[in-house]
Amino acid sequence: MEQIKTWLLAVTAVTLLRAIARQLMPPSPVRGVGELVCALLLVLTLTRPLLGIGYDRLTRQVEEWARESIRTQTELTKQADTLRRAVIQRRSSAYSEDMTAGLDCTLTLLWDFEDDPPSLTGAEITGTLTPAQRQSLQERISNEFGIPDSQITFTLEAAP
Repeated sequence: MEQIKTWLLAVTAVTLLRAIARQLMPPSPVRGVGELVCALLLVLTLTRPLLGIGYDRLTRQVEEWARESIRTQTELTKQADTLRRAVIQRRSSAYSEDMTAGLDCTLTLLWDFEDDPPSLTGAEITGTLTPAQRQSLQERISNEFGIPDSQITFTLEAAP
């Protein structure tokens, strides 16, 4: 508040000085130069608060905002990746349950989330299957997901 008061006082003083100088100067080319000097002094006084801005402080503030923006973007990216993983795992789990409905086994799809977009890297089947059920399930996984037979692992107990 004190800075505004000082600034207004300076503007008032320069305006009064300009009015007095104008009255004292004779009408001649000197008066034109005097008017120009007084006008420049008034402009300088009016813009002094802008010239007094601490550009170093302003630069530091902008840099801090940029760093904060990058931190926020990084955090949002992590949250989006976590959410994407959860959605993919939930949907693939539901699809796996549908695929093994009626069978005494569990299908787990393995994902590589480092890829963009995430890719299926394999499948694990645990449970009890007959050789025919195993072959049928392996073919379905291979055909529907494009997972090669070498990346499908079975941990099975013998069927009764």
